[in-house]
Amino acid sequence: MFAQVVQPIQMHLATLVPALLLGVVGGLLASLFTRLNTFICKRRTMLLAKIPSRLLRRLVGILETILLVVGSLIGNSFYRAMHFSAKRGIAIACRLSVCLSVCNVGEL
Repeated sequence: MFAQVVQPIQMHLATLVPALLLGVVGGLLASLFTRLNTFICKRRTMLLAKIPSRLLRRLVGILETILLVVGSLIGNSFYRAMHFSAKRGIAIACRLSVCLSVCNVGEL
């Protein structure tokens, strides 16, 4: 029905060790991430439960979102400035104004 090409994959036994090592490390990091995320969610829920007003709880949720967005934008700007300056072989002191000019943030 379909044309099949049978080509055996040549593998050496030594390639199994790094693959197993990567699998174990990846699994441990995933487990750590899950536990840390669960811990943070429980603590956040407990903290929000202590706020008596529903309006304040909503305000805290909005402020959390704004804080995460601003933090991500600033972190991304610093990363891009350092990455692009390293590519060009330029060592710069990363200030926000330098990051924005180096990354051409206005062109995004």
